[in-house]
Amino acid sequence: MDRLCLSAALLVLLNILVAGAQRSDTISPSQRRPVFCLEPPYKGPGKAVFPRFFFNTRSGVCEAFAFGGGRAKLNNFLTKDECTRVCSGRKPAFETEDKLQAQPELKDEPGDKTEEADLIQVPVCQSLEPEDQDGYEAEKPEDDDYDIEDDGEDDGEDEDDGEDEDDEEDEEDEEDEEEPQD
Repeated sequence: MDRLCLSAALLVLLNILVAGAQRSDTISPSQRRPVFCLEPPYKGPGKAVFPRFFFNTRSGVCEAFAFGGGRAKLNNFLTKDECTRVCSGRKPAFETEDKLQAQPELKDEPGDKTEEADLIQVPVCQSLEPEDQDGYEAEKPEDDDYDIEDDGEDDGEDEDDGEDEDDEEDEEDEEDEEEPQD
């Protein structure tokens, strides 16, 4: 796994564990915000234009930006709702219910300290090979089985014949010069 992806996953896991250890009623929404929400938007090394959202710490809301592609930072979300849910500390007005459905229902028993948590979606890391980071494909090797100069047809003209005649004329001129003159 890419080191950046692994670091991001560990950061998210650590943030979830720390947030779970604190009581949600004693901390403000800004204190519940993950650290990566404080990062500025990262446009990426690519030249594409993907509409994405980031949490703007100055305005306190999620805003659109153009992501160029390549390796994404964590403050890079596909939807405004997802950005708001993760970074603002409050739920958006129109939110679909994202709960873990595959988990068995837990029964509250005296002494249990469990809370239901929203599912956090983290952007998938994207990786380009180093030679592809500028957005262009690497050169592909030529096919050695095909010779573009020889089409396999004999058109009856031999280029070497003309050259041989020129060579013979040059030799005759040289012989004429070598003959002694009386």
